[in-house]
Order: sequence, then structure tokens, then C-alpha cells
Amino acid sequence: MAAAVLSAGVALPLPLFAQTVPDTLFQEQDRDLLARGDDRFTLPVPERFQPEGIRAGAFLISPDLALDGLFDSNVFARDDARNDVSLIAAPRLRIRSLSQSYTLDSYVSAQVDRHDRFKTENVESIAAGMLLRKPFGNSLVTSLRIEGGTFVEDRAAQLATNDNLTPVEYDRVSGRASASILAGRLVVNGWFGLDRRAYRNTLRRSDPTQVFIQTDRDVTQYNPALEVGYTLAPSTLLYGGFEYNKRDFDFTPPPGSLLPSRDSDGYVVYGGARFQPSALTRLDFALGYQRQNYLAPFADPSGLYVRASFDWTPLRTVLVRIDGERSISETGALLLGGSTRTRIRGNAEYEVLRNLRLGFRAEYLNIDTAALPQNDRRISGGATAEYRFNPNVSLRLRGDLLVSRPGQIILEDFERARLSAGLQFRL
Repeated sequence: MAAAVLSAGVALPLPLFAQTVPDTLFQEQDRDLLARGDDRFTLPVPERFQPEGIRAGAFLISPDLALDGLFDSNVFARDDARNDVSLIAAPRLRIRSLSQSYTLDSYVSAQVDRHDRFKTENVESIAAGMLLRKPFGNSLVTSLRIEGGTFVEDRAAQLATNDNLTPVEYDRVSGRASASILAGRLVVNGWFGLDRRAYRNTLRRSDPTQVFIQTDRDVTQYNPALEVGYTLAPSTLLYGGFEYNKRDFDFTPPPGSLLPSRDSDGYVVYGGARFQPSALTRLDFALGYQRQNYLAPFADPSGLYVRASFDWTPLRTVLVRIDGERSISETGALLLGGSTRTRIRGNAEYEVLRNLRLGFRAEYLNIDTAALPQNDRRISGGATAEYRFNPNVSLRLRGDLLVSRPGQIILEDFERARLSAGLQFRL
């Protein structure tokens, strides 16, 4: 189960008075994003297939349960692939306010995985979160998002270790407080993000008698930012922003050790534009400079920062999004500091019938390590299908493929395919 990641560099939304382009899904999408507090882009569920939930005074309670069977062609994400099947149960309880003066959306969720062959992969996770959004008149909107829980690191994750006997568990707490001010054509958006992760030690797969230390990865990240935008026309917004981040690791090198601290800080400054050339398309582009300072030797990457996205709604039943980014990220290695990451993604949703929806995705990821002539590449893709029998029951199918070429001697090339099928029950 993945937690929501604190967003950075998300473009300012067009002010409500600027959203005047007729016959478009974007206005509905923007309103939905404000209510959820994230940047997902998905087709709305037809009203006749939306579960009613349970009304309790001023709140709406929506429980659901997902039961899936999963086939994994490479459980350990290694070159010596071993397959397995598992059963996954994921209950979730969502509570939303019905008030028109504010938005309160909270959830509690859990996930239990049980494998057939490899019992070491049996894991449980739990999470909870809330979003509170409060407008003050037409000129100020404040929001607070808090999430936390115990999560399980996917063995195929970019920074995951590869000699742990069991999947790595970690506790995470994240939060973000933000405020948006509308003053005529001017839009000001500021936020402060906090992300804390504490990992739990495991045993080594190569020698189960040895403890595999994970606590040296414990980290707290701080992320204040400010964006300012100006609406040139009803469908055009120019903006600029500055973000600072600081990463404090709990790991402290022993006295006399030559190992450096893993702490770092950095910033990105950028300018861009968001506009709708037509009722069917929306573009967002930002260009800037980014730098991250590490104490590790020869590992202070800096340079061009680019972010772009293209949204297209050729029909009310079709959504297409293509986005890309060039930025600086962690390598996860003690002496290597940062890396330059280039990512290109494509997503599409198609509503074949009112109760049948298909989804497709593809991604290319390239990572250049600053301290070494090293190039890591990942290509992934997948497809999903959901058939809603009624508002309360749906059938879900999913397939994913990942090809990883780390470009490192200590890491292994691998491929991984995952196929799942299951039912989701909603009230």
C-alpha cells in the first residue's frame, strides 16, 4: 500500500473566475481535485453507479472492501525470478463532511497479503489520513493534509535493498499546510510540507542469522514553497515559484569515521504557464534551475529543471495525460549523494460503457548518478479494467510489466509481470 507523496512543483490552478471555457471536463476535474487534495486525473464515476454511503448527521460514511488474487512472476525483483500467487484483502473506511462551508475528508485503510509459496512475503499495513479545506470568502482558501501509518516497501522500488529476507516495513507520517490567496488576477499559493520515515531492521536473505540494518535510512524532510501566478486571460495563467527542501537523516557517522553525513538541502526556482488552447486540451509547462547540496563527495547535482504535462479530452468518455519531468532525486547510496532523474509518463482512461472503464499507462525513467558514470533505466506499463455490476459491486482486472536495468554491478537486471483479478464491495 502506498502513501500519498507530498507534491512539489504542482502548478497553480486557474482561478475559478478564469474557468469559463464551455463544454469541458476540466472544470469538473478541478473541483474534484480541490475536494480530494491531490493531483489525480480520472474520469468521474456516473451518478447511477456511485454508492450512497451511510449518512450520519453531517457526515457521509463510505466503507469498502477489495479482495484480489495476484500472480507475481518475480516476487523478489531479482534476476533469478521466482513466481508466486497471493490473496490480498484491503478494507477501507472513508468519512466525509456534507458541509458547504468546508471540506473534511478522512480515511482509515489496511491491507493484508498472504502468499502461497513464500511465507516471508506475508505482510500487513495500515494507514489513516485526513484533508481539511476551508475557504474564507472568495479570496482565501486554507488546507491541511495529514497522513500516517505503517507501510511495506515494494521489493521493486527504486531505493529498495535487495538482500533482505522479508519486505522492509517503515512508519511514515506526512503533512502539508497550504494557503491560496486570490486578489483580482493575482494568485498566491504557499505551503509547508513535512515527511518523516522510520524504517525497521530485517534479517539478511543471504545469511538469516545477521541483522540487516535499515534504521540508517530514517529521514525527516521539510519542504516550504511559494508560487505566484497572474491570469492573463480566462484560460491562461503565468506563474513562478521557489521551493526549498531539507533532508535530515538520523544516521550519524561514528567518531573518526570517514563516512559523510547523508543530510542534504537544496532548492528549485522556476517559471511557467498553464493554459487551455481549447475546451479539449490543457497544457502546463515550467522551466527553471535546481540544485541539491550533499556532504557526500562529488555529489552535488545541479542544472536544468523541467516539468510539462498535456491533458486531452477528445470525448467525454476519454481522458489522456502525457507528462514529463527532469529533476534531482536521491540515489539511496551513502557515498553517492544525488542523481538527475528524467521521467516521461502516459496515462489514458476510456469509458467503454457507463459501467465499464479501461485504463492504460506507460512510463520511462532514466537516472544518472552524479558521483559515478552510471545510468539506470526503468520501463513500465500496464492496463486495468473495471466493470461495475451496480453501485456496490465491481470486478477489477489489472496487468503490469516492469523492466529494470540498474547499470550497477551490485544491483541486478530484472523483469517483473503482475496480474490480478478481484472484486470490490462498496456501501
